[in-house]
Amino acid sequence: MSKSKAAFPLVQIPGYNFNPGISERTYIAVQAMQSLLSMGLYEQADIPRIAYKIADAMINQNSK
Repeated sequence: MSKSKAAFPLVQIPGYNFNPGISERTYIAVQAMQSLLSMGLYEQADIPRIAYKIADAMINQNSK
């Protein structure tokens, strides 16, 4: 898997505290979780694992 990127990157200004926020991987997983939950086809306990698999697949596909 590639290095974690911020979903909404900001320009870092020297001398200010910088919080990159949510990672791109987590942002994609959250979007996938919403869809999976709305479908009602999966056990709730399985949804985070499936969502992160989807996110990883998307990130890996984009890095090709």
